[in-house]
Amino acid sequence: MDLFNDKNNQNSVSGNETEIVEQEKQEFHLIGEYSRTRGLKLFYYNPMNDTVNEEQIKYGDTIHLVPDGDKLIPVDYEQEQAFVDPRCIHFEALNMDKAKSRVRRWKAGRVNSLCNLKPPKDGVINFW
Repeated sequence: MDLFNDKNNQNSVSGNETEIVEQEKQEFHLIGEYSRTRGLKLFYYNPMNDTVNEEQIKYGDTIHLVPDGDKLIPVDYEQEQAFVDPRCIHFEALNMDKAKSRVRRWKAGRVNSLCNLKPPKDGVINFW
């Protein structure tokens, strides 16, 4: 049975289905936590409008002291959060000029990936 050369195979994937799968992979990639680089701002590039904007980040305003033995450990239950659009590409840069420069270099092919966000190591977010 030759499954790869059979033109009438029901299990073959059309071009539209492949595109949908690729979009789903992008959506799953953007959901989660990322380590932030100290001193950099979060920006996003919208390929539909060809615009670069700064992402609004909600910071927690309370710290809870949790007892651990004979010590009190400060814990922020409201970690910094950003609600992102999965259709956009998110990245970090120093300011708006550097963000636009990074997008121009990515379009020219000098930067491999526009997204430079890093997932947290071992579930712990380090700020320095």
